[in-house]
Amino acid sequence: MSTLSKQTKAQLAEIAENLGIDVTNCRVKKEYYETIRDFFQEHYDEFTPGSPYYDLAHASRLPLGSSPRKVVVSVDDSELETEQEEEGEEGEEGEGEEEEEEAEEGEVEEEEEEEDGESTTALQKKGCSFCVTSWAPVKNLIESDQVQSVLEYVSEKNQEVREYLSDPYSINDIVFTLETIFLLTKFYHTVELGSIVQIPDSIKESLPEPILSLPVFDFASLKTQFFATVAIWLIVALGLPKIVSYYVNFTYDFEYDSFTFALAKLFFGLILFRAHINTSEIQRDLDWEFGTKEFSIAYALKTLEHVALTSTIFLRNTFGNWVLVDALFTTLISLYANLAFV
Repeated sequence: MSTLSKQTKAQLAEIAENLGIDVTNCRVKKEYYETIRDFFQEHYDEFTPGSPYYDLAHASRLPLGSSPRKVVVSVDDSELETEQEEEGEEGEEGEGEEEEEEAEEGEVEEEEEEEDGESTTALQKKGCSFCVTSWAPVKNLIESDQVQSVLEYVSEKNQEVREYLSDPYSINDIVFTLETIFLLTKFYHTVELGSIVQIPDSIKESLPEPILSLPVFDFASLKTQFFATVAIWLIVALGLPKIVSYYVNFTYDFEYDSFTFALAKLFFGLILFRAHINTSEIQRDLDWEFGTKEFSIAYALKTLEHVALTSTIFLRNTFGNWVLVDALFTTLISLYANLAFV
């Protein structure tokens, strides 16, 4: 059986289920590995030889980087000398004749090789010295401890990023975050610092012209439409899908189901972005806009209807159909992840 670190995420989840280890808070492979490793280290004595997880428990107790023990076999010097003397006596007779023949052949070959060797030796020495001189600093840099530490750190972080992006829950979070940032950029408006009426004139007079001309965020632009639009977006893209995926949860091990979350987001997105707005709704909104504004329950309801209508139109103009494409994409990713995990 291989070591615990070489197990896949699905295999680690299966091991945790068989041993009754709580991994509900684990989402990436590294968290599964650390939780199971700590369990093996604490309950090592419970795994006897022959147990299916004995090797993993034993390997988890070994410190990182440990190597197997080396066994040194000592041999009696007197026995070794006796064997060498016996082998030497047997080989001396045969070696004498072979040495004479090899000496004659060697003299002829040496004479031929000396001529060729002298011409190539000088070139080889120059080439080797050039290679050693040129590549030595590069080799020393690559083999230095600092570079190796950086490479190990980059490799570890690369593995963490890969594990994070291989999780459908992470994909849902990333897509929602990017969509929200894109929506907020539509409300980002700047004005010059000197044009803000809330700043007293005495302070403006003491500030230099370059400071007064600096662009700053216009908080006065955050009106009712901003809060209504953000509220509708959070309800449709996050709140309602979270509630549905919490109760309709086929994973059992996680707080919510990533597939039902993405599917619910697609469903509510279709209602918000593709529902038909008829002319009667537009006519009621125009009546409210140009009608008499007297505070009453009916007026408050019409105001909410007006804000919801304008915010919905703003969201449609901002995202178009891309939000539905994103929801469909995350739905397929979550479905594939669930099927692959099973």
